[in-house]
Formats: sequence, structure tokens, C-alpha cells
Amino acid sequence: MVVVEQDEVKQLANGKTRLRNSCGHEFDYVIKKSSAVKWLQGRPCPSCARKNPNKNPSSPKPPKREDIVKEQEQKQDNPTPETVVEETPEPVVEQTVSQEDVDAVLATFPKVPDTLHHNKMADLMLLLQWDIPVWLQGPPGTSKSTLAQQAADALELSFHSMQCHEMMTDSSLFGYRDAQGVMHRTPFREAYENGGVFLLDEVDNGNPNLLAALNSALANGHCVFAGDLVSRHPDFRCVATANTAGLGPEHGFIGRNGVDLATRDRFATIFVAIDRNLELGVAKLAANEDNSAETNAAQRVTEKNLENRARNACIAPNVETVLASVEKLRTLVEERYRGSVVSPRTTMHAGSMVRAGFTLAEALGAKLPGITGSDLDSLLRSVV
Repeated sequence: MVVVEQDEVKQLANGKTRLRNSCGHEFDYVIKKSSAVKWLQGRPCPSCARKNPNKNPSSPKPPKREDIVKEQEQKQDNPTPETVVEETPEPVVEQTVSQEDVDAVLATFPKVPDTLHHNKMADLMLLLQWDIPVWLQGPPGTSKSTLAQQAADALELSFHSMQCHEMMTDSSLFGYRDAQGVMHRTPFREAYENGGVFLLDEVDNGNPNLLAALNSALANGHCVFAGDLVSRHPDFRCVATANTAGLGPEHGFIGRNGVDLATRDRFATIFVAIDRNLELGVAKLAANEDNSAETNAAQRVTEKNLENRARNACIAPNVETVLASVEKLRTLVEERYRGSVVSPRTTMHAGSMVRAGFTLAEALGAKLPGITGSDLDSLLRSVV
């Protein structure tokens, strides 16, 4: 404890002012007017004032050392016209949601797959149900591609896949018409024209210039395939898998390409980490052992996750609240991370995601590729 003279004040780091009262005790105050200092120095500390309400402040009794230590530990405030009392915050009252409301939302959600699957299955199914393109990001071998196929099955949609690489051409994505006039169709066109889940596997291995040609197809209601203008089917969905955020090479993945930000902005990110239950179940399957326990565990996790999403959906913020948070986020990102973009599509996707049961923080975080860890936490704390 730093000892100060009676006519001195000490400014503390927490915004309080420490001074010695007429009783000889030191005490920490929140002071808004400088004129309050002299007035407080001429009075006993709050504890002495309560113990001796009628005692003349100008004739204090020398305090005992144990009393000083006790008062320093308690740090109680004395309300006066010139001081601010630090009030205890009001307890947060959680919004209650009836089980009937939750069940009503659950009835609109996809059914839980009866197969062994990753614990992110619920989130992927919901994003696809709300027609939000999904970027599945995670280390190798975490079942990202299989997860997309299982989600398609759960949504009762056909599944189409394309392996991305640097040598891919326009015709490999959009097809071509040969010299005899025969149209050679691609998996992308099949999904786009007839409906289904289209998987861009290892998308960060692909040609970024070619992938940018997807922008119009993903955002608009039409796409040109080898001269044919095709309208987008209502059940068309798109999933991309990658080991990186799509912003260029990362540690351990030095050969990966960056994807144009305009393309990347069309996706919401789901991080697909290693799922221990899935890893154990797959290992048992490879060893010809029974993995029914792991399959049942995966189903229970997905059921619980869907129920939590349904509960969140019942108290989802409105679009005005989402937009206000996006505007704050946009300002912060432009100041700190010039390589990122927070476009109006962030508001569109986040507005849909909170209706699907994601929290606002999760929805905004899914639209900030490449910003992770403490940086992401700091941004989200500032706006949500």
C-alpha cells in the first residue's frame, strides 16, 4: 500500500482516487468533481462514519492497524452528492422458451441421419436448408467430403462432386459442345439445373480465376453453360471443402491458392475439426468391429445440437439488430483487417443464420474467413 499525505490524492489504474480521510484511514473513491476531494478528506472513512455517526470528524481516534487492513479489503463506498456509487449490475434475465415452441421449430428441421457422422452435421444441414453456400474448413481426414454427401442424403437431395485442381478448365466446370453439336454436361450443371448438392472438393487447390466465374451462378438465378442460359433450380445447394480459409497458402498447406474475396464472401464457414467419436467409429469399421455405439452417439449429438438451434431460433434477434451489429463489425474490420470484407451479404447470411438457430456471434464469425482465435473473439465482443 502506498502511503500518501492527507492533502494528496493518488490516481489508481482502475479509475478510482485514493486519499486519506480525517480518521486516518485510506479509502478509494470514484470522484467526478475535484471539489469533492477536500470535502472527503475532512470526513471519516465510510466505515468510521457508520460506527460513530455522531462523532466530530475533526477529532478522529487513531485507527488500529487491523481496522485499516479490514477496511482496505472491504473497499466499501460512501454515497455522497459528489461521488458515484458502483452499483451491482442487474442480473440478466434469460428469455424463456416453451418446449412447444422448440418442438414447432424442430418439426421444420431436417431429420437426423441414421449413419455415423461428424458432430457438425446439424450446422451443415441447417445452412443448406436456408440456401447458404458452405465452406467446410479443417485439417485432412476429418470427413469433410463425406459430411457433405451425408447432408445431401439427409435433405433428400442428389449429390454431385468435382475435384478442384490448378489445371481445371472452363469446360470442366461449365461443360462444352463438341464439333458434332453434342453437349457435354458437368456435375455442376446437373446440380444447378436439376437440383442437388454440388461439392467443390479441395476448392483451395483450384484455379482462382476459374472459380471466380462461379460468382454469378451462386448469387444470381442463372448461369451460362457452353452458350446455354440455365435457370437455377430452387433445390441447388453448394458446398466447398478446403484445408485453408481460401486466402492463400498457410502453414502446412503452402501450395494452396487464394480465392477471390468476391467468391469467398458467398460462403459461410464451418470449421470441421477432428471428431473423436467419428474417428473411433471409422477405425472400428476398418477393423471389422461393431461401431453401433459410436453411430448412436453421433445421432444423439446431432439431435441435441438441432434442439439447441431450435431453442435459439425462438429468440433470434430481428434483422435491424443484425444490421446494426454488421455495421459496427464493418467499421472495425476496415480499420484492422484490410484484407477482409464485410459486405451486405454478411447481413443477408447472418439474418438467415440466426433464424436457423445460430447465435449472432456465430453467424458473424462464419463470415470472417482468416480471422480466428483471440482476434475473432475481440471483434465479436466489440459488436455483440
